Amino acid sequence: MSVKNAKNIVSKISKNSNIKLIKGRNRTLKLYDITESELEELYNGSSKSTYLNFAIAFFSIGCSLLIALFTTQIDSDRKWMLFVLVTGLSFFGTIVFSLLWIKSYNSSKVLYEKIKNGE
Repeated sequence: MSVKNAKNIVSKISKNSNIKLIKGRNRTLKLYDITESELEELYNGSSKSTYLNFAIAFFSIGCSLLIALFTTQIDSDRKWMLFVLVTGLSFFGTIVFSLLWIKSYNSSKVLYEKIKNGE
């Protein structure tokens, strides 16, 4: 889209509506079409950081418990098994939330490319 076409579009919009138009020093204007579903997906994209936060939290808990297992003497077999179980579950949670974060991160990159390429 050329600058002249963009100016024509902006002038049509400003003449036909009550939109206040403030022009800056930009020489180019890029407009992208976006569907309702793409907009909804962008709005719901904030769960990515939650997945990453949980992955980091589970990793920290798992590392702390693993260090505790190696550095302390636990007399009861039951307590030792409980420590091992919670440590394993913490590292499993790390893997699950890391994969969820990677999947959601990649999906937002795909959506960005889809909008940018006009598909």
